[in-house]
Amino acid sequence: MNYKLFFLAVLALIVTSCDKTDDAIELSHDASLLTVIAAAPGSGDNNPATATRLSMAMDETKISVTWKAGDKVQPYFVQGPTILKGTEITLTDEDLSVHKKNATLAIAVPDYINTANPYTLYCVHGSSSQIDGRKILVSFSYTPFFPFSGGFGSVSPDTYYTPIAASAEIHPGAPTAVLAFNYLGAMQIICFKNAAVAEVAYTEMELIQVNPADAAGFYAYKNGEGAPRYDLISKEVIYYGVSQGDISGSIWSDDVRKFSRFVLLTGNTMPATRLKVKIDGVQKESINATSASAVPHQAGNAYCVYALWNGVDLQLTDKDFTSVRK
Repeated sequence: MNYKLFFLAVLALIVTSCDKTDDAIELSHDASLLTVIAAAPGSGDNNPATATRLSMAMDETKISVTWKAGDKVQPYFVQGPTILKGTEITLTDEDLSVHKKNATLAIAVPDYINTANPYTLYCVHGSSSQIDGRKILVSFSYTPFFPFSGGFGSVSPDTYYTPIAASAEIHPGAPTAVLAFNYLGAMQIICFKNAAVAEVAYTEMELIQVNPADAAGFYAYKNGEGAPRYDLISKEVIYYGVSQGDISGSIWSDDVRKFSRFVLLTGNTMPATRLKVKIDGVQKESINATSASAVPHQAGNAYCVYALWNGVDLQLTDKDFTSVRK
């Protein structure tokens, strides 16, 4: 029996004013210094900030994103053939708006940027990034699914990769310019319940296509090529030769653990997919699969798969973890 990936969230950004509010972003500049009010992606409903940067209750239909003290923003400057990496900014409590949807950034413009002429500002948060020739490359981790902290009723991937980026054309003498952060990929979530009578150890968790020949819905790690990186300038995806890494841990009997990662999307529909996990050292694949999606997954959305291990079979289920009938 096939089960569809559960659609959890759509993140929308609303820009409506010039104040340091939670509805808008404003960028004003004066020669070598930019004062940026940058909005994090969010639902636009002005809900009060939560304790963590990214939070979501499992039964809700949205993800709420807020800035927090300690968040780092990396600026880049592009003017003609010149591409420069600016000084990384670390946010403080004083930089944040009341609901922490906006943050005020003071960005120093490098000397080699001529502020009498237009240039483009790029900013990255939530992932490492670097200049490579004429590219500004943002990395995607692709360690197989980071485990969440917290209990089953909440999600707190506060320290994990949540890559967002923004860009704006800066013109000399312009009073304001808008800089809006958006997600570069989609969030994949696995909720895994151990229904066996004993604690189990897990490693090597991954989503795999039922038919490898189908067009992929996201850029997966490739042996021999490495992990994907996204070029902010050309909007292209390239592969970089890094190792994938691994995770390991254990799940108590009758306990649920959550895992997530952000992935770059290809623009194709998601094909039928199984879950593969090594349980107590033995490779297991789910006996059933998700249905192929009707439309491509969207950046800024979260998609969840519920999985059940009963001591014999690995199954994909609905969110109540009801065992499938054979």
